[in-house]
Amino acid sequence: MPDYGAIKTEIALSKYSAMTDDQIAASLETTIVFTIDVSVSQVEGYLRSHMLMSGIESFVSTPPNGAPPQLVEGLRELLGLMSSPHVQMVVMTDPTVNYAVTSILGGAVSVGLMSGQNESDLMAMSSSTTTRAAQLGLDSNHVIVNEMVAARLWDGS
Repeated sequence: MPDYGAIKTEIALSKYSAMTDDQIAASLETTIVFTIDVSVSQVEGYLRSHMLMSGIESFVSTPPNGAPPQLVEGLRELLGLMSSPHVQMVVMTDPTVNYAVTSILGGAVSVGLMSGQNESDLMAMSSSTTTRAAQLGLDSNHVIVNEMVAARLWDGS
């Protein structure tokens, strides 16, 4: 059952004031992209299945002349995450971690350790989508309009 209090609060927001119920429903169905944490095993699985792990390991163990030291260290830390039994997730919801991972992957692309597609695939692991309607427990456009009407009438009991 939807949370009528949350729906009532949501549809009372000023951004919906000039909208019809159908327009509000469509707005509630707009896709929201958000960041999620990624399992270390998922990252390792991707790197291994795309034959990238050995190149990264070689780069870290014997950095080529001119290799950016911060990239070598970042990749060393990435390998350390994968070998640690204590770390299960890459906490991409932490902006500092997200920035570091983004920088490391971008650096790996710039030195030819992986392609831009590999970088995109890995970053996509940390993205998910939902809608405001789903967050409010609503299913389809027809139901949303009906539930909005019910929420307006809801008195909290």
